[in-house]
Amino acid sequence: MAQNPYRGGQCAGHIMKLLKGSGKFSVLRFYKDSYNLLERLRGFTDYFKNDTNCQVIETISPNGTNQVIFNFLDNLFKSEPEINGIFATHTEGFIIGQYLSYTNRKNKVALISYDMQEQNRNGLMTGNIDCVISQRPEYQGYTSVNEIFKSKVLLQEIPQRIFVPIDVIFKENAGEYNPIKL
Repeated sequence: MAQNPYRGGQCAGHIMKLLKGSGKFSVLRFYKDSYNLLERLRGFTDYFKNDTNCQVIETISPNGTNQVIFNFLDNLFKSEPEINGIFATHTEGFIIGQYLSYTNRKNKVALISYDMQEQNRNGLMTGNIDCVISQRPEYQGYTSVNEIFKSKVLLQEIPQRIFVPIDVIFKENAGEYNPIKL
């Protein structure tokens, strides 16, 4: 039971292309060796591989307080001032959105994040985040338990893989978004 992380990265690339057209984009990760985050990076990068007007740079932020992340972003923009889009492959998009807002960069830099949790929903509503891609964790949990029940109690054969649709949320549909669709 999982969302296809590579396809999620490709969706993020497509959305970034719609938002910014071309430019230099940063894929920001917080965990160096996470399979899902690496696949999202690969999908995003592959989306732009034949576009000579776009450059994708991979960045790995240290985990820590907001101030630690803000310091990392300060250094990133000092070394790469022409970044005009960030794809956060994990849930910390709201922190990046706060940084972009505080430093008056938000009007120049598009931000796409993963995971529709409350802080990212707030980031969408305030305009600090442009788009959130959700992997429906509640739905994944419910469906996993249901499939175990079918297999062990009802002795039904269950599929080898179940993919979860990729949800794309903007400010305009964030208020009504409910990840549990049973």
